[in-house]
Amino acid sequence: MSALTAATRRKIPLGDFAGLDKSYPVEDRTHAGAAKSDAKKALDAGKMSRAEYDHIVAMADRRLGPKRGKLGNAA
Repeated sequence: MSALTAATRRKIPLGDFAGLDKSYPVEDRTHAGAAKSDAKKALDAGKMSRAEYDHIVAMADRRLGPKRGKLGNAA
């Protein structure tokens, strides 16, 4: 994943952020996966509420689409 510059970040629509204050960009599959991972770490460290974590995961899952099985079939 490439670095997200401030100028590029400003161009991302507000609806493509999963967290508060434009945190956790989920504009593509790579960022959505990273958002889920980072949110889990913040939750485990006690730096995020369960409600905020659930919101981030739900938005990221919408971006990621249906889960796939080993053969590429929707699970």
